[in-house]
Amino acid sequence: MNKRIQRVTIDELQRRLPESINTICRDGYFIASHCGVIDKQVMEIFMSSVRMSTIFFVLCKDGDIDITYNQKPYVVKKSSLVIGIPDIVVQINSSSMIDANAMFCTKEFLDELNVNIDNSLIHILLYILNNPILELTPEELSDLHRTFSEIEAFAHDTEDNIFTKEIISSGIRALIYKICRIVSLRMQRNEYIKVHTRKYEYFRKFLTLLATEYKQHRTVNWYAEQLHLSTKYFTSMIHEVSGRTTIDWINDRVIFEAKNLLLYSDLSITEIAYHLNFPSTSFFSKYFKNIVGTNPSEFRKV
Repeated sequence: MNKRIQRVTIDELQRRLPESINTICRDGYFIASHCGVIDKQVMEIFMSSVRMSTIFFVLCKDGDIDITYNQKPYVVKKSSLVIGIPDIVVQINSSSMIDANAMFCTKEFLDELNVNIDNSLIHILLYILNNPILELTPEELSDLHRTFSEIEAFAHDTEDNIFTKEIISSGIRALIYKICRIVSLRMQRNEYIKVHTRKYEYFRKFLTLLATEYKQHRTVNWYAEQLHLSTKYFTSMIHEVSGRTTIDWINDRVIFEAKNLLLYSDLSITEIAYHLNFPSTSFFSKYFKNIVGTNPSEFRKV
């Protein structure tokens, strides 16, 4: 009998993790220190297959543990970093303990950080999908651990003011850039087995197209046609390669830009709708609310 895969959110992590663990939970992110050293109650969350609703980074400082990541087995070893994106399915397969720092962030929180990786994000994302665990050099491990610790130190600050929040946001932004730099260096040095299958090449081409055409084209059929594929094969292939639907990829790119414009520009909602090539403001508002849960004006106020 197939069991329903539980979806893990930040609220669920906060509810399930014991008070003994050193944790910090704020709007949009959750941080846990030494999260494998304490009792097995922590590990039980992931002892069955769970689908992540968050982006997460787990920095393993000591020990090793067997996991399954999107149906593929891996061993998380000392001095390694695990990177996860929303909708991946992960499970812990062994009862061994590790000493690790972990950070879980909602996609909405990271969107608000306005991390600008441009088109290199496409290649980094493709790398992570195939190489979710990075073995770190001593220098990389020390640097990431120091950044984790600095973020935690300010997150523990009881003086809740705009400067503390900005310092934490800057720290998390720096952590992401450092991780992207590590991935980029691996790619430049060819320290991984490159994917040469046609399916992954099509996926790369799709993401490259999406990065430049999302304002003008939001239908699955259009992207399939550009790649000279049938829509049925194209959608099946994208889901097989990435674990996500084609329309999810398209909507995420459009909403990411819409949120950036709402948060970091003086454009009116009507101007943003026009900029993103929506036929009307009402159409854009309905599209935005259907995906985000609030309309653009409410999102901008928050």
